Amino acid sequence: MAEAIKTIKIKIVNPNKGKENALESTLEILNQVLLSYIDLTQKHRSLLSLKKESVNRKTGEVRFRSLYNSEILTELEKLSLPTYAHPQTEISIKSLFPGLPTNQRRSCINTAIGMVRSYLSNLSNWLSQRAMRSTTPSTKKGNPPKPPKAFNLPTFYKALWALTC
Repeated sequence: MAEAIKTIKIKIVNPNKGKENALESTLEILNQVLLSYIDLTQKHRSLLSLKKESVNRKTGEVRFRSLYNSEILTELEKLSLPTYAHPQTEISIKSLFPGLPTNQRRSCINTAIGMVRSYLSNLSNWLSQRAMRSTTPSTKKGNPPKPPKAFNLPTFYKALWALTC
């Protein structure tokens, strides 16, 4: 069953200098983390098109489905978080950004997955339209989509933040 999610955006009005500096440094760090995961996701873009076998419990029918975002997130964490099971990683987020909360890291990973997935979809559409234009003369010219850049509005998930007055 679907669950309703409520998004609340709060504008920070006239923050004191300390809070403003803290917010700016937080955004800068999150943008660097997001950029790291955008690069990592683009290097491993095959994760976005990978298929996994799935069996229908009722009929026993075998199908292939794309990986869920949570499965892609797990794979990207394996590539960026050294553990005993996989000590060698492409990047080490914990050493690059010490003290980064898990929820913020995962928020950046999910954002990167969405941004790269959107970019690749737009690029594919642009290439197919370009191929169609080459066979039929047209005056319209379109520019290719630009790769995603890091711009982050931090996402704070339920029960991981508090609003104090």
